[in-house]
Amino acid sequence: MNKSIKNIFPTVLFILALPATADVYFSSGPVKGIYWRQSSNGTFSINGFSSAGSCPTNDGLVAIAFPEGEDGKFSQSIVLASQLAGKELNVRVNDSSKNSSGVCYLYVVERID
Repeated sequence: MNKSIKNIFPTVLFILALPATADVYFSSGPVKGIYWRQSSNGTFSINGFSSAGSCPTNDGLVAIAFPEGEDGKFSQSIVLASQLAGKELNVRVNDSSKNSSGVCYLYVVERID
């Protein structure tokens, strides 16, 4: 194996492993509120987090930012429909992925029937 590749290989493995070291936090419950601002893609809040890592919390209530782009639009529709129907959601946040305000982005959303 080429010597330069041998030197780069451990660095590449370390970089690829970084996302795997981030913690993902889970909650299940009804949507407490949905908030939109012209300057952001919006957030929603849900109770029930026993821990959310470095994501900002207030007595188990966590504000969660919608992702950008088509994923954000899709997740907004799921969250809004669930709130209107009074259905609970399973959500996950990754505390290594935050918007410019320090609010964690939504990682996974699942509607509970």
